[in-house]
Amino acid sequence: SLFCAGDDRTDEDAFRALRDARSDAVTVRVGDETAARDTAAEFCVDDPELLRQLLEVIVAPRQGGAAPR
Repeated sequence: SLFCAGDDRTDEDAFRALRDARSDAVTVRVGDETAARDTAAEFCVDDPELLRQLLEVIVAPRQGGAAPR
C-alpha cells in the first residue's frame, strides 16, 4: 500500500493520482473541517498531532505491538 498525507491544495493532485493508480493507496488530508469538505483524500484529520496518532495506529500492529489508545 501507498500512504500520502498533505495539508495544502498542491497535495490534491497527488491524492487524485494515487487513488486513480492504486486502489489500495491511503490518502489523508491534514486540515480543519473546511478543508475536509473539498478534498480528494480518502481520510481527513484536523491537525498534525492527529496524523501522528493515526500513523501510530497503523504502524503498531505491523511491528507486533498493540495499537495505542
